[in-house]
Amino acid sequence: MRPFGKANPTYLLLAAALAVFIASLANTSLRLVRIDRDIAGGLGENLVWTVVQGEIELLRLLDSLDRFEAGAAGPDAVRHRFDLLWSRLAVMREGEVGARLAAIQRIGNSVEGAAGVLTQLEPDIAALAPGDEAGLDRIRARLRALQPSLHEASVWTSQSELDRSVAQSQSRRDVLYEALLYLLGLLLAALLLVGLLIREIRQTRRLSVAARLSEAEAKRNEQRFRDVVEAASDWVWETGPDHRFTFISEKLQDLSGERPQDLLGRTRWELRLPDDADEANWAAHRAALEARQTIRDFVFPHRDVEGRRHFSRIHGKPFYDADGRFLGYRGTGRDITAELEAAQEIADSRQLLRAVIDAVPAVINVKDRELRYVLMNAFEAEVYGIDPDNVIGKSSVEVMGGGFGEKSQELDRQVLATGTDLPFLEREFMDRYGQKRFWWSAKKPLLEEDGTVRYIVTVALDVTQLKATERARNNLSRYFSPNMVEVLAGADESVRRVRSHAAGILFADIIGFSRLISHERPEEAFEVVRDFHARMARIVFRYGGTLDKYIGDGLMASFGTPQPGPLDATHTLQCARAMAQEMADWNAQRTAGGQQRVRVAIGAHYGPVLLGDIGDERRLEFAVLGETVNVASRLEGMTRQFGVPVVVSDELIEAARAEDGLWAPLEGFAAIGPHAVRGMAAPVHLWTMQEPAPP
Repeated sequence: MRPFGKANPTYLLLAAALAVFIASLANTSLRLVRIDRDIAGGLGENLVWTVVQGEIELLRLLDSLDRFEAGAAGPDAVRHRFDLLWSRLAVMREGEVGARLAAIQRIGNSVEGAAGVLTQLEPDIAALAPGDEAGLDRIRARLRALQPSLHEASVWTSQSELDRSVAQSQSRRDVLYEALLYLLGLLLAALLLVGLLIREIRQTRRLSVAARLSEAEAKRNEQRFRDVVEAASDWVWETGPDHRFTFISEKLQDLSGERPQDLLGRTRWELRLPDDADEANWAAHRAALEARQTIRDFVFPHRDVEGRRHFSRIHGKPFYDADGRFLGYRGTGRDITAELEAAQEIADSRQLLRAVIDAVPAVINVKDRELRYVLMNAFEAEVYGIDPDNVIGKSSVEVMGGGFGEKSQELDRQVLATGTDLPFLEREFMDRYGQKRFWWSAKKPLLEEDGTVRYIVTVALDVTQLKATERARNNLSRYFSPNMVEVLAGADESVRRVRSHAAGILFADIIGFSRLISHERPEEAFEVVRDFHARMARIVFRYGGTLDKYIGDGLMASFGTPQPGPLDATHTLQCARAMAQEMADWNAQRTAGGQQRVRVAIGAHYGPVLLGDIGDERRLEFAVLGETVNVASRLEGMTRQFGVPVVVSDELIEAARAEDGLWAPLEGFAAIGPHAVRGMAAPVHLWTMQEPAPP
């Protein structure tokens, strides 16, 4: 036989092929290690948990505000919840979490926007005190406006992490498939090498010397083959006709610490774990062996030498001698524990995403290119009264009927045809109880890499209550002052500009309203409130005031808003006196008709206030803020202390005197000296007015 590697170029080619395959396997293994390191180092669920916790802390802060308003919590509890929300946003803006979130523009913008709002609210939170209804409403409105953006950040974070996990898992599978191809090439080259060796041995049998040389060469090549087997990422095994192990490569010890020599002579089911209860799996495996069938993808658990649980997948096929006698099985085995764990992580991520989607109080569904459901969240299923699993594969028409379902399909086709978002639009439909509801819905395509639409995502918000609220506000708009309506209708930029000037503030409230209506029917109780509001509003408008808001059975009015006037303090006093007189006249009518008297409490103050609109571009509200407002509210409450219908401050009296120098506005008012007012460091000089006599 000619010397190996010198006279036979075929051997050189095979050796080169083996070297290429080994190098390729090593490179593929390094790539797999990098991918596993990326998967292990990913933030994953922690990133989603961090963003969702930010939204939860916002809801908890809103709940603490509600409890604070009800008197069930103090301002410290609100500040504590505010600090917790701040800490959540800080985590979302700093370190690796902040970098990951900032890389997604929509999430980064939502987080930075929320941080900006909290920065603006921090002084209001610090100054929040019991009874500060205006400050409480302002804080609550700003916080509720954050909910959609933080919620959107949660949904986008979940989707981003899911996409990242899927991409990493796909990369890992691709590398594993590539490694398998290299291994198959390696085995093929080895088999070709063995075949060439056998051919050489047969050709040299005629010469004894050549036979001895061939025998030595065969031994060397056998060791070479074993070396290649040991270098592979899988282990190689062989069993005899009784299915007992006759050979196991040393690679098994590298993977699990188990020594091959300890397993030789034993069957695979003799090594079965005591807690492996999958009888069907083992029964099918033994039946395949008895039938001499090829074994593929037999998965079973085992433990390494340290007692850790692993899962292996084996492949094998029977082999025979030249006469066709069964000699046993040969095959390969692979530890797939990491693969199963990665698959479980993906399943857990999908489950988490589904839980998040089901927790969203809005309609969320996904349809394929045939416009059939592939996902429907629990909120939508509840609206339609169906099982979300039963709609998979069905169309909108099959689920919702012809009218609404056909319109949904028409909109889906638009997204499918254009590949672009369908902006929010309002739609009307009937729910499972036959009630009319209104959706504010939008559709978005999920695209393939080539730009074609793969799925269509629909998100819809229930705006039924919002529309009802808008109708109620439109009905109440007739009670607001004409000057305010004109300014707002004209989109006067001076309203949007925050400014400060002196103004008169007046609060009026029915005393003992709960006791008053305790013996009245609901219709009569509401009639009392409506009549009271109507009478007081007419007087406010008569003196050029602005009716800022109704507060239950009371109201707040301002004089000198939105623009100051030359007689704002005078008009405030005149309005307070006229209100007291109006109540005296009304009570005379009610008494004559056998009805109960209605007592009123009126408090008024004059001083600097902050004016401007609050809210966002979808909903704005003109607000009057400041200590002057708080003092006026306190004075209204002090009428009960002095047993009078009207209490005003000395600042209001002096401002009215300075406006025209007349004493007429002071008729009926009497100074009662300085008194402590809650929230004020120094006593306030007060004036009161007794209840006017009826006509």
